[in-house]
Amino acid sequence: MSSVILKILPVGDNLDWALSIGLDEKTAEGIKNIRRKYDETLASMGIEEINPVGEEFNPNEAEAVMMVPKEEGEKEDTVKQVLQKGYRIKDKIIRYAKVSVIK
Repeated sequence: MSSVILKILPVGDNLDWALSIGLDEKTAEGIKNIRRKYDETLASMGIEEINPVGEEFNPNEAEAVMMVPKEEGEKEDTVKQVLQKGYRIKDKIIRYAKVSVIK
């Protein structure tokens, strides 16, 4: 099952990308509806998104692909941004989140 899921996760990545490029309101709303249905489908299969933003970096669920300088009020070794969403089924990671970490 994990191999099939890994093949469909890029669909969600592409929907997120499409929403980030500044579409007209009607198109954006349509893509949001598709993304919502996609998320509901993943959830119905027990798949959870990994979103560690603001948490201490954990290499067991995320891969640090970029280090960013610490700004005032920020704590080192904290995840600043998710660059690619990660997913898990129960305790099994099926795709590690790719993140930037504050240094």
